[in-house]
Amino acid sequence: MASIVIVLLIVTALSALDCVKANYVIEGFVNKSALSFFGDKQGMIGDLEQTYINVANSHSYTKEVAPSLTNPFIFFHQRKAGGTSLRQTIKDACDRKRYPAHIPCHYNVICDLYSFPLDKPRALYAGHFPWGSQYVFDREEFGTNANRDQFSCLTNFREPVSRVISCVDFRFTSLVLKYKCFDRIPVIELLDTLLTKTDTKGNSCLNEPFRIMSGIYDEDVLNVLGISWNATILPDGSKSYNMKPHFFLKEEYALSQTLHNVAKCAVLILEEPREDTNLVLSKRFPDLYEAGAFKPLIKNQVHRFDKCPPPTNEQIEMIERLTAFERVLYDIILKQNRQAVADMKFL
Repeated sequence: MASIVIVLLIVTALSALDCVKANYVIEGFVNKSALSFFGDKQGMIGDLEQTYINVANSHSYTKEVAPSLTNPFIFFHQRKAGGTSLRQTIKDACDRKRYPAHIPCHYNVICDLYSFPLDKPRALYAGHFPWGSQYVFDREEFGTNANRDQFSCLTNFREPVSRVISCVDFRFTSLVLKYKCFDRIPVIELLDTLLTKTDTKGNSCLNEPFRIMSGIYDEDVLNVLGISWNATILPDGSKSYNMKPHFFLKEEYALSQTLHNVAKCAVLILEEPREDTNLVLSKRFPDLYEAGAFKPLIKNQVHRFDKCPPPTNEQIEMIERLTAFERVLYDIILKQNRQAVADMKFL
């Protein structure tokens, strides 16, 4: 697999120039599939995909019971994928149905919280909770009728290149303020940020679906899934990166576990038509849907880059390499979801 070598030079901030308004849709992997980055692993990935499709299909037509203390609903919220507005609609539905709920940023729960409470069960949980949080249901405080395998769930996905750009915009504000427009950020500085920097909460912008849904908690593992890279400091003080996508035992495990876990949940894909999302969620969670949950979904309402030209081809190509592994996952989820929607329309 060919690698990419980029040299980081000392750069100075550009002056604040007026940016040109441009209407565009950010989309990665237009000219090359993510799977093509992992040519010798396509058979293995295909086997994992088929297993996922079989299991997900067995759950896709399930009509979940209303949330309760012994059979709660969990929204595993992936960052920068339309989940904040979704979480608000879930909270509004809880108010109408009077469900006891645990939702960070609501009900006097602090926003900077990423775990379930241990004191007593709730009927609904919605937040940046990683898969595995539900294991607290086996604690004695939750009673003998609670079970860590007894719950319904939803998670959200977004096309990875678009998600990463949104993540940089909202979580690396110093870089945004420095260059004003995304297309002005030098590729090497963007690469350095994505590979080596974390936000104020200690997370990078890479591999968010695996961070939430794989059951893997080590950030040092999560940050480099699907990527092989090293950096060298050159005599002139610049930094040279050698980076390429890769797929080995660690990636096989992460992809397998993530697909295994996601198969149990309904999925909401930000780019898919609104009517398709309504169809899936109204059938899977009728009680919550009728109470107003899951609608409307809104992408980030204010983007610092909205009045800027689109990202450059060089930037997109670099982010594609960084997110190829995530895009393989996204494509598998998308394929199964579209087929399930098509089948539902004919039932």
